[in-house]
Amino acid sequence: MLLLGGGAVNAAAEALELARRLGAVVMTTVAGSGVLPADDPLSAGVCLATSAGREALAAADLVIAAGTELAETHHWTDSLPIVAPLIRIDLDLAELTDREAEVALQSDATLAFQALCDALPEGVSDLDEASSPAAAVRRLVRDAQRGLAPDRVALLDALRGGLPRDAILATDMTKLAYTACSVFPSYAARRFLHPSGYGTLGFALSAAIGAAIACPDRAVVAIIGDGGLQFTLPELACAAELGRALVVLVYDNNGNGMIRDGMERANIPAIGVDPSGPNLALVARAFDAIYLEAADPASLASAIGKAVQHPGLSLVRFRDA
Repeated sequence: MLLLGGGAVNAAAEALELARRLGAVVMTTVAGSGVLPADDPLSAGVCLATSAGREALAAADLVIAAGTELAETHHWTDSLPIVAPLIRIDLDLAELTDREAEVALQSDATLAFQALCDALPEGVSDLDEASSPAAAVRRLVRDAQRGLAPDRVALLDALRGGLPRDAILATDMTKLAYTACSVFPSYAARRFLHPSGYGTLGFALSAAIGAAIACPDRAVVAIIGDGGLQFTLPELACAAELGRALVVLVYDNNGNGMIRDGMERANIPAIGVDPSGPNLALVARAFDAIYLEAADPASLASAIGKAVQHPGLSLVRFRDA
């Protein structure tokens, strides 16, 4: 198994070649999303935080982890079930000594992958979805997410269907984004941006603005909650002044829903988690943006399709019932 983090985003071609020579299942952290295209037969996607992903990891006969801290925020458990020999590749010597490995290589991922490929035979070919263990993991992850959050999976499928393959999605700390981390398919590195680890509220809008500046020819969408939007609401002025297509999808669950849910589960009074959000239609009007509302997956796909064609800022509001 190859386990690829954000430190491997510049080594996509080399990672694919190494995976093919080894016949390896490839998993990524959120930061490494898309290093292998989500529809490649060897790609299991972002699944360390799922039981299917951890079971596949535990069954591996060799794990090569490159450009990843193997941090708790990648998997949200006490420890990763790596029982096979572990090879770690990282530029940071401190990371290599953080967890015991059979082999630790201080190296850029691209150079290490190239050297490994040079030492290996040609490898496997003609894998398809039916025979791919990675694809089986992907299906298990999606089935589990459909059981946990069927409405959110349907929304994300509609969103993906309304976007071009090379679109960039920047996500915030909100329920829809948490589901997206494991089910939204990315087909290249740096197409899915999420504040893993720090969990920064307000990240998505600023990240999407940066992506729109860096990649003006690509569709850029930010997913942000109604509570999270208020952390960086003034940045809509910057987004509007760009004069470039940028879609802000506001997942409105009437407050800081995840924090509220956690308080309720812990029998803590839900204090400070129900902020009154602004009138988004008026906000859009104030910034000369177009404003669209969606009530279900079909209307969301339609709204996103219209918004990505607009040569400026668009606000799309989806109200979570």
